[in-house]
Amino acid sequence: MKYCSKCKKVYPDGVDCKCLENNYSDSYLSKYNAVMKEVDCELVCKTCGGTEKLSTYHDPYKWMSQNKTDPAYCTCAECDRKLEARIAREESMKYLIFDNYQDENKLCDNTDEVEEFLNYYTEDSEFESGSLNDVLILKLEPFDGILKESDFKPQREYTENGYENRQEPNTHIVVWDGEVFRVEEVIVLEIEYDGGRSINW
Repeated sequence: MKYCSKCKKVYPDGVDCKCLENNYSDSYLSKYNAVMKEVDCELVCKTCGGTEKLSTYHDPYKWMSQNKTDPAYCTCAECDRKLEARIAREESMKYLIFDNYQDENKLCDNTDEVEEFLNYYTEDSEFESGSLNDVLILKLEPFDGILKESDFKPQREYTENGYENRQEPNTHIVVWDGEVFRVEEVIVLEIEYDGGRSINW
């Protein structure tokens, strides 16, 4: 089997990738052309161990800090699809910050916005190492289904003894500015000081 040097897709012998159709004819630019290369690793999916429908070739990866190199490997189409779905789901996540110290709540579209918001706590010497109890972050997944009665359970329920607090109230639904989310994770922050302040979350 062979793989395309440009897109890394794997093909049976004798089948060329469409990337080759866009190769440059200019001799100077030809170094950027796609080339079909022999797969130089085991013809098995590293993720699931399957040998059918191999889809992607992954180059050897050199770890500069550890002076070692991970060997090349292949993955199959199904595992690639599952990985792409996980990445897309992760990238769709929002982050709702409840900041009691600054008396501010903020919905962030990505982790970069969260880091920018939290800079306040790394730059102010008032905050020492340990849990940052004044700030709570909810990692939220956009909810595009139909809300049902079972999605909501009040904090208190009526029993024969009157109203009692539920041991595990359902609080996984969040509505913010007209959008509905499910809570994926509750994040508690930690401040570390190792010559400079940083926040783990």
